[in-house]
Amino acid sequence: MLQRFIPNYNRRFAVAARDPAPAWRALGAEVDLARTCSFGYRSKVLSDNTVRLGGVVIDIAPGPGERSYARSRVEVRQLLDGSWRVYHGEALIATKAPTRTGELRALKGAYHRAPRPAGSSLHKPATPAQPHADELA
Repeated sequence: MLQRFIPNYNRRFAVAARDPAPAWRALGAEVDLARTCSFGYRSKVLSDNTVRLGGVVIDIAPGPGERSYARSRVEVRQLLDGSWRVYHGEALIATKAPTRTGELRALKGAYHRAPRPAGSSLHKPATPAQPHADELA
């Protein structure tokens, strides 16, 4: 029944687009979509080179030159598949497999605020418009 209805309905009521060009823009190669579409948290690396967040412990391997990340501020991301990533600046320094199944939710607590992306206009406060010189007179 539905297989007959849809083509008939489209024939009767469909309207061609005024501008057939797509309204979307291609995503730049520099955008990490998994990182962008994830839950983000700020955390501090503990002295044993781990990050603990909401009952999850993520081990961080030593960095270049066997350097420790202890006491460093990091960005922890839980991706939509439940897996975890830890970033030091823009560098990915640790990953962890999904920790739970079911519905993903943002963690609660003081650490729940995601870091602001560098140069993001989404998080910058709007500046008030400056009056024109002729409006001041």
